[in-house]
Amino acid sequence: MSAPVKLPLLTDQGATPHYSLQCELDGVTYSFEFIWNDRDGAWYMQVGDAAENLLAGSVKVVLGKLLLGRFRDSRLPPGPLICKDTGGQNVDPGLADLGTRVEIWYYPVS
Repeated sequence: MSAPVKLPLLTDQGATPHYSLQCELDGVTYSFEFIWNDRDGAWYMQVGDAAENLLAGSVKVVLGKLLLGRFRDSRLPPGPLICKDTGGQNVDPGLADLGTRVEIWYYPVS
């Protein structure tokens, strides 16, 4: 079994409330977009393929949940994506927390 993969989130403590990145999971490249929603006070994530075609959108980044659990698309990563609080506060990420106190981990199936 392969080791878990930490998504390479920005660690600028909230200076960038909207950004994109690509990451290889289980041998496939995926695009991720992270958007801070001021009104909701929460981060949202979109997942796409390497060409940035949307596979899953409006995924609220919350602790302890399978972030892609409600989606049934064989093009999505086959393993779970989970948001973890490394500071032990057990609080969903605020604007300055994603990539610092709160990380997103992928658990490969292979």
